Amino acid sequence: MQEESIKGYLPNIDQISTISATILLAYTLERFFSFPNRELSTQLPGIYINITLNIQTLVALLIAGLTASGTNWLLRSHPTNKKKNTVEHWLLPAMTALVIAIPLFQVPQRLIWWIGFAAGGSLIIFIIIAEYISINPQDQRFSYAAGAITSIAFVLFLILATAISYAETRLIWLFPALMLSGFLVSLRVFRLRSHDRWLLSESFIVSLITAQIAAGLHYLPLSPITFGLTTLAPVYVLTNLFINLKQTEESIPVIIVESVVILIIIWLVAFWLR
Repeated sequence: MQEESIKGYLPNIDQISTISATILLAYTLERFFSFPNRELSTQLPGIYINITLNIQTLVALLIAGLTASGTNWLLRSHPTNKKKNTVEHWLLPAMTALVIAIPLFQVPQRLIWWIGFAAGGSLIIFIIIAEYISINPQDQRFSYAAGAITSIAFVLFLILATAISYAETRLIWLFPALMLSGFLVSLRVFRLRSHDRWLLSESFIVSLITAQIAAGLHYLPLSPITFGLTTLAPVYVLTNLFINLKQTEESIPVIIVESVVILIIIWLVAFWLR
């Protein structure tokens, strides 16, 4: 009887197949369609802003939208879902689809592209299923799903920061991109581990500090992986710091010292890889 109830919380195979096929098909559009680049530029006091719209941009946004809508469609079919708003569960899948598109569109269609295509598609489906399970905190697999979501969220930020550094993105775009992604990652982790509370101010603090550190590192001669790990460190450490301050009974100095030690270790590893 217990096994039947657990199986009942798995997503419908037809729905998940439809979502996965649609997402994977959308990733291939960039290879078969052409779209003339459009340049949008303006001169503001002290800064020149230039935006290039191309087929890759449109496809990436399309994939993110398809993933969000497909995930929402799937989540609403969950037997225990009594919430009308599922935004907390489709934000990360949409971000996953968008982040995967960035490095995938930068490599030629060879073996490495197909490996990234298969791995990226599998990761999206995996995170959608994990979000589906996390709807019900009483599910015996909830802790595993929450752990998977948390891990993937931080890995996504690392991939995004590394890809942005590799593409030599201008600071005017790097700052808001990392600030927004840091905000979404910390917000999702807070939501999972803080009893369904939206810790908006804490997420804003995490993202702002992270973006400030990234801005300071932008012009240093760092490898992309070093830049990615260095900017990931404050997101990971500060998120866990706020959670520990709210949930653990340890003294505040001990929690802070532990966080600083973890931060230093990650930064040492990052610069060792430089």
